[in-house]
Amino acid sequence: MIVDVLLTTLLYTFAAVIYHQSVFVYHAGIVSLIVLGVTVALTVAMTAYMMMSQGSQGAAHQDDAAPATMDSLNMTQVREGTTVALTYGTVKLAGNLIWYGNFRSKAQYQESSMGGGKGMGGGGGGGTQRYISGYKYYIDAWQAICHGKVSLETTYVADKERTVSANSTTWNDGTMDTYSDRPGDNANRLLGVAHIFWYKWYLGKNKTYMPTVHYVVQKELDDTVITNANHADGSSNPAAIIYDLMVNHSGFLSDDLDIDEASFQAAADYWEDRDYGLNLVFNSQMDFAQMVRKVLGYVDGILYQDLEGQWKLNPYDPTATGTVTLSKSDFLDFKMARPSYEGTPNVFIGNYTDKDMDYTRRSVAWRNDANVAFVGEKRKTIDLSGFHNLTIASKRIAEIGKRLSYPAASIEFTTNLGFHSLELGDVIGVSHSDYGIVSMAFRVVSVSLEEIDKNQLKFKAIQQVEAMFDDEHWTSGGSAGSGINTVVTPFVNQRLFELPFSRSWGHDPAFLVLAARIGEETGLSLMFSYDNVDYNLVDNFSGFSQHGTLDEAYPIDTKTIDDENGILYTPTREDPEFATISRSELFATSRVIIINDEMMTFQTVTPEGDDAYRLTGIIRNRLHTPRQAHSVDDDVWITNISMQNILPAVKSGDFYVKFVPYMLETEGEAASATAIHVTTEWKGKTPWGAGRLVGVRTGTSLALTIWPYTQDYSGSGTEPEDSYTDQGPEFPHEGDFELVYGSTTEYTELTQKTITIPVGATTVVVKMRNYGMLSRSLTLSVGAGDGTYIANQDVTHA
Repeated sequence: MIVDVLLTTLLYTFAAVIYHQSVFVYHAGIVSLIVLGVTVALTVAMTAYMMMSQGSQGAAHQDDAAPATMDSLNMTQVREGTTVALTYGTVKLAGNLIWYGNFRSKAQYQESSMGGGKGMGGGGGGGTQRYISGYKYYIDAWQAICHGKVSLETTYVADKERTVSANSTTWNDGTMDTYSDRPGDNANRLLGVAHIFWYKWYLGKNKTYMPTVHYVVQKELDDTVITNANHADGSSNPAAIIYDLMVNHSGFLSDDLDIDEASFQAAADYWEDRDYGLNLVFNSQMDFAQMVRKVLGYVDGILYQDLEGQWKLNPYDPTATGTVTLSKSDFLDFKMARPSYEGTPNVFIGNYTDKDMDYTRRSVAWRNDANVAFVGEKRKTIDLSGFHNLTIASKRIAEIGKRLSYPAASIEFTTNLGFHSLELGDVIGVSHSDYGIVSMAFRVVSVSLEEIDKNQLKFKAIQQVEAMFDDEHWTSGGSAGSGINTVVTPFVNQRLFELPFSRSWGHDPAFLVLAARIGEETGLSLMFSYDNVDYNLVDNFSGFSQHGTLDEAYPIDTKTIDDENGILYTPTREDPEFATISRSELFATSRVIIINDEMMTFQTVTPEGDDAYRLTGIIRNRLHTPRQAHSVDDDVWITNISMQNILPAVKSGDFYVKFVPYMLETEGEAASATAIHVTTEWKGKTPWGAGRLVGVRTGTSLALTIWPYTQDYSGSGTEPEDSYTDQGPEFPHEGDFELVYGSTTEYTELTQKTITIPVGATTVVVKMRNYGMLSRSLTLSVGAGDGTYIANQDVTHA
């Protein structure tokens, strides 16, 4: 049986990388190339006229099955929009079927015995019968593979490596004149496309489908000025790939391209030294910028045009040193930000292509154990498919992991035109006394000329953290430097802070566990004792706090929301880190500052001096803790209140605790931990007190009005303006009030009461009473003359 599929028209349309298109017409045996630009993508539209003829099957057994026809043949073939891949280095990719025909079948025969034998009274019989057991199928097929010129290294048929015979195929590397004429008069060499023609391809016995074929091809960049363009392992240098894309596949006219070849060569030398050769397949339509981003995504670098329009390539070399140093006086505007460790990944999985394992996908891993110990495991998958070597993939994943698991600082600044020579990728030194940075290395990633009419330039830069790390790695992934010191030492800074009432934990005693890490501790075991001798485990906690000391005295009389003074402190260690939040987040945040007995929250964090920070947007006396004056060198604690650091109401009275640190599975010794002596103050049962007193004096008569703070209403100044509830004397409250004036002490449930006071100046002290507990006092100073006297919680609560 012979069946032909004749393609009378085969139209190849190449989609340009950017801006332009090219049309490749293949028709009636004539090939013409209409150049409108430079191309990488191929779409195929086919009009097929099928001329089928079925010959005699010969003298077959009447029960024989008929052979399959073209109608039942399953073919994976090219469709409109399918691209012809552009490759670099050595890659494995599937071919696209663009023609098939000459479908043949060959009957396979099998003999079976007819049976028989000798019976009573006569002779015997027997013999064999020949019948068709199936068919072997063959076909001619034509496949387009990729953009040429490439060499054919290996062929995989149905995922099994197969040697290609020159007698059974016609190969064209994209530049040759060789092609098969079997498709008919319309056959041609398909200039610029590597392709292969299979003769009498054996599909198998009783198989009517064409198996998937993969080709391993290698592209050598010969037409380039870049030395080291082709690496010894068959990969392509990233700088040479970008150069080839620009000159041959960008849509630009190469004669008009102003390329700084020296920068490309320097980049090529750097990546050659790193053994960072790439093996890439571009098999979808994408513009030039996308293709460059894909290349640089594997190796880190930047392609840009300088102010004179010259194209330059700059790799991110960690050994690069600063070209200039800018100090505080050079900045017209300066902003700095640094993410916290909570926002960094710490476990990295890199998927690469292993050429020694039939070009299958394999993975390498790297983890930052110290970061994992801080914030828990956070994974990130990295595409390393352009690398085909385990050693190189391991080195690259370690390099990426070290950089991304560190919270790199970023800056934005405006400066004068004196720094116009700075270009993208340049490393600069930065010193700024307000932010406590001295000669810190940053890499320029953005230059804006939008205010050049004002003689100003705007820059963005990121910290050159890659210079901070070594190049050590393990070949199987991981890093020789990723281990942590598991020696556990007792905490130096620790505190157990009794919490006032909150609806979250109620009236029973609850405590905030405050401990500052010394090393890479992952948690602490809280041990409890009534006699400071026998200790028992209460629970394990993993929420750590930042400790520091106050650098400026913080007065009692700041505004309830303090945006002016702020708290200036120096952290013992910036761990955990705290960032600036929005105003709306300020009222809902769970993070607090604790100094002495006062709890506060804060909005903004601003570096100041060498190591200090100023916190502003301070809301004072949160949860109605006492507003206090704080002195220089007072301890400062900053923490997030969560179930990871709250000891619930399980202990009370007079007791001792020890914080025993542990790191992963290594735990410290309770005997070496410092004991903390605690006496329960029953803050959860203590009323919050009054927020305002107003007294109107007429002679010895004082009309007193009390504004109580209850534990259900937080009041003005501690909630957003559109959601707080004002207190008033008519509001319900818990318990009653203790009034002390002159030599009189009395109790009342009324919020408005007239009392008789002595002649002359006097004071009235009011406390709320509930659960047998008295609140802090609010004192009203009453003058000798008639008039209205007012006391507010802000400055007179004690």
